[in-house]
Amino acid sequence: KEKNAFKLFSDGKSQFALGNYEKAIELFLSYLENFSNSSNTEDSKLWLGRAYFASESYLNSKTAYEDFQTNGEFLHNQDHPKYADSMYELSRVLIKLNEINEAKVLLSNMIERYPGHALTNKATQLLQDL
Repeated sequence: KEKNAFKLFSDGKSQFALGNYEKAIELFLSYLENFSNSSNTEDSKLWLGRAYFASESYLNSKTAYEDFQTNGEFLHNQDHPKYADSMYELSRVLIKLNEINEAKVLLSNMIERYPGHALTNKATQLLQDL
């Protein structure tokens, strides 16, 4: 079962990398439906948010990122290695949805909480541009 789950997750990432976002969304949704307690569940939610963003489905992207951030196996998923990434990526979604104040708060929180993160400089620049 875990092997099938990993293949589905890997196929979703491959389709994303190829630019086949609709197929990637389909695969990640299938993964989450069929393997909701597998090892890549949280990562699938993150990749689902990315795939929705890439396909310009911003409301679905926002939902996927928020699901990743709040429904994880961790306490609000803040211990997940990609949590800071999700904050930055969600802020970009919020900007697309014209939720500028929410984006500013999220970027400020990310910069404060993860000062040494690889995306902190980009987050700082994005915040200044708003």
